[in-house]
Amino acid sequence: MIEHLHKFYETYKTEIDEGILFSGFVMFGVIVKTIRAIQKGSKLSFAWFFSEALVSFFIALIVYAVMDQFFMMKPFFTCALCALLGSFSTLVNKKIEEWIETTFDSAKQATKDVFTIVVDKFKTKKT
Repeated sequence: MIEHLHKFYETYKTEIDEGILFSGFVMFGVIVKTIRAIQKGSKLSFAWFFSEALVSFFIALIVYAVMDQFFMMKPFFTCALCALLGSFSTLVNKKIEEWIETTFDSAKQATKDVFTIVVDKFKTKKT
């Protein structure tokens, strides 16, 4: 059994090391976020910590995918950036929400404008 685990580790050494580095950095980011929240007067509970860790992990995973796959940066720098943005996950989440809201509002307005133009065109053809 130990030989199989050793062989598995040797086969996937780089991926396992990057996964441990990523997880460690994200947890450091969550700890920083927790300390900041406690300093601002928030009450710490397990549910709050778990939800913050989950959201931070999700944001960090997106950052990791973009930085690692598209920009091919060094794993250490990528993980540090993941921890930073993971600790700012509330801010990142709010900005993503604003962007989605703006996109849908723009699409709604554009659709309304197109329908108005089409209706006006049909009205002018009838007269």
